[in-house]
Amino acid sequence: MTAVTLQGGGVVTCPVSRLKAGLTLVSPVLWVSISLLLLLLPVGSCDAGDAPCPAEETALLLSPLIASGKIHLAQEKSRVRCLPGADLESYSGFISVDKPECGSNLFFWFFPAQERPKDAPLLLWLNGGPGRSSMYGAMFENGPYELTNTVSLTVVRRNVTWVKYFSMLYVDNPVGAGYSHTLNNCYSTTLNESTANLYSEHCQSYAGKYVPTLGYYIHHRMDSDDKPRMRLKGIYIGSGYCDPLKMQPEMPEMLYSVGIYSDFDRRQHLKRIADGWSKPNRNPFYPEDGLFWDIMIYYDTMGHPTENTYNFYDYRLDGDVLHYTGNMDIIVNVRMTEAYLMATPWSGQADYNNSQRHPWWYNGRLAGFYTKVHNFTRVIIRNAGHDAPHDQPEWTLAMMQR
Repeated sequence: MTAVTLQGGGVVTCPVSRLKAGLTLVSPVLWVSISLLLLLLPVGSCDAGDAPCPAEETALLLSPLIASGKIHLAQEKSRVRCLPGADLESYSGFISVDKPECGSNLFFWFFPAQERPKDAPLLLWLNGGPGRSSMYGAMFENGPYELTNTVSLTVVRRNVTWVKYFSMLYVDNPVGAGYSHTLNNCYSTTLNESTANLYSEHCQSYAGKYVPTLGYYIHHRMDSDDKPRMRLKGIYIGSGYCDPLKMQPEMPEMLYSVGIYSDFDRRQHLKRIADGWSKPNRNPFYPEDGLFWDIMIYYDTMGHPTENTYNFYDYRLDGDVLHYTGNMDIIVNVRMTEAYLMATPWSGQADYNNSQRHPWWYNGRLAGFYTKVHNFTRVIIRNAGHDAPHDQPEWTLAMMQR
């Protein structure tokens, strides 16, 4: 079983005029998934004993080994053994995507599930931004390790981790974010370039634009006998920035309601939206650039929002769709998400718009609230912000198991 999870940047739609390009857009991540199925499904076949760390610090490009059928060698080379404190089985490296002259390589880190790894669902985790490394999710949200020293890169075990029940695949996306890289001449510089081949050539896309498209692609294209079979179980979106036109007007209302904005601030914010103001500014609500957030990619791609969209919910009728938000999230807050969800046309829209929210209890404590309509589940997590798995690790893990 395969699930796709997006944190902090989800778009569950694809441009109408770019449906074909939208499918092309998922190719790099899909190729990573297929390559890693070939590479990692026989997990446990490589020796778990100690091995010397490589003398040279070079990128481990696994695609040539996989293409030549050297799966066992690729497993051995990708086994993580040199990270201080990392004693769990895991694999990392680079999968090549795009045209050879682009030199585009996506970085991944894979952790087999701690319990029943051969039967556990495979969960592909993609952080948003756009430009935020998925290693943020691995190290600060739900991976098996926590980074305690950024100088020595020493890690310790996390008490509550999704890796207990899920095989987690973290991929830095798009190329140019985190450790994923490409040559400068392969970046797009205009809107036409970024939409002509949204991801595979120019790495210009919100992280979440291809998540449901990836699900659609797997669902409809993985039935041929010459491809590894992947059964998509569901799509899970956390704090997704799904539809700027619908969502952004709700941000100042939330900031006003919690006391961060004065009425004047709220009106000025709304005026900037109405005037088409879009320049990112430095204030406490925007993170600084750093290892986990490439500010240049963020500024560049945020300037090209999707306008016309094509709904993908109805293509996922045989799988689950989960959309969760922390009730204290001020970046993509509950009001913003509801404005988007209630305006999204799909077969269950009327039922969702007229549904009631129910309390969700976990071990005798109120963990949040939920609404379930058809295959779609909406969860509000109590006392959680933008990174809900970090803020409420037990509750979010329980949510994923339901």
